[in-house]
Amino acid sequence: MIHLKGKEIFADDAEGFRRKIIDEGEGPIRSYAYSPPRDGLPSHCHSGSTEIHMITEGSGTMVVDGEEIVVSAPDIVVVEPGEFHSIRGDGNRPFQMLAVVSPNQDDLVWAEPQP
Repeated sequence: MIHLKGKEIFADDAEGFRRKIIDEGEGPIRSYAYSPPRDGLPSHCHSGSTEIHMITEGSGTMVVDGEEIVVSAPDIVVVEPGEFHSIRGDGNRPFQMLAVVSPNQDDLVWAEPQP
């Protein structure tokens, strides 16, 4: 069992914080808490995984397959396999979310090459 309370799952980090909560090798799901970097998370997709984003604090914008979606706590956005998406906060206050990815597989595809 894992029991994290409130702000225990987040911490300050200039580059955006990401804390894995469940990522046990070949387990069925991967989950993590994170704040997207200040300039946003570049467009990417998961070729075979569904990703569920649960906004826990703040607000921002997600772009999913070209559609811009304004999100804020407590919104949930489900991104299906192969849907390219990017995420950025509005900069007014911390933007934090939880993400659950299933199945847990290494299937990340960037829209543009990453440095």
